[in-house]
Amino acid sequence: MNNGEFIMPNIVLILYLLIAVSAYAGLYHLMFFFRQKTDVKNLLFSLLCFAQVFYCAAHAKFYSALTIQDALNSIQFVYGVTSILIPLYLWFFYHYTEKSFKKYICYAGSAVFGTFFILSFITSDVTFSLDDVYQKGIQASGLFEGTVYEFAPGFFFQVFPFILFAAILFLFCNILRYYRRRYKSAFKLMPVSFGIVVAVAVYDMLSAVGLINFIYLSEFAYMLIILSMSNRLMTDFIDSQKEVENLNTTLEAKVTKRTQELLDKKNELLESLEKVKLLSGFLPICASCKKIRDDKGYWNQIEQYISDHANVEFSHGICPECSEKSYGKQQWYIKMKKRQMGNPS
Repeated sequence: MNNGEFIMPNIVLILYLLIAVSAYAGLYHLMFFFRQKTDVKNLLFSLLCFAQVFYCAAHAKFYSALTIQDALNSIQFVYGVTSILIPLYLWFFYHYTEKSFKKYICYAGSAVFGTFFILSFITSDVTFSLDDVYQKGIQASGLFEGTVYEFAPGFFFQVFPFILFAAILFLFCNILRYYRRRYKSAFKLMPVSFGIVVAVAVYDMLSAVGLINFIYLSEFAYMLIILSMSNRLMTDFIDSQKEVENLNTTLEAKVTKRTQELLDKKNELLESLEKVKLLSGFLPICASCKKIRDDKGYWNQIEQYISDHANVEFSHGICPECSEKSYGKQQWYIKMKKRQMGNPS
């Protein structure tokens, strides 16, 4: 069958715009990863963006398909890329939420959706078949008008939407828990965007079974997630740069303070060393009166000289030998000694 009515240029044009935005975001964050190879989130996010490119391209092909075979190939490609997107989301949010869930969930999700990826390109009664095709008309106030081919999925892809919804709901709950713990609020761009994805997942399931005759919205919801993820990664990068700058400023202030303390200590030690030098070496001293001659040739009392050249002060007293020598024959001194010895007579 070949019918020009199947072409919907408006929606295809919008999807090509989403492809351009996703490709730009993917390349931008891929360059970020090569600059900072320690952050695997940028690599996972760039892979998500490239998968989103193929996802939108598959939908664009689906909305512009002129034959049943083209439509089937597009549907298979949509399910195949979706099977790649979900494991990438699991791995990205595993790292982004600081490993808030077990790693084996990522491995299990990759295995399950990897199986669906293989099945999506197999044409049979249990996947998709050219025998189970019907036409669905789409009309929305003249903006999107046309007819698309839809296929009744086999057993495996009847189960697929429920597994997909469970994975999305699991991620949504973990994101809410992470934001409540990290930011004390779940009312942020990322959780709100993922909440919209959950609602769109329900909408697309209803659309897939023919209860809603309108275009699929998952590609737009995923684009919203891409934008919110990009915004969050850039915000985290800017915050980390500010934190590094603050740490550098704090470290510089501490280094400056410590350097000044060391300089002050050095100056104190140099002053002490100078004083030590002043009291070192030979000192000319009078053999009779014990005065010391300074560098200018003046004779100084020994107390005065030491006080000037060292951080000491003198308090005068008299030793027992000098007391005996000077006052030993005087009566008042003799009486004082007797009183001290306990013999007042």
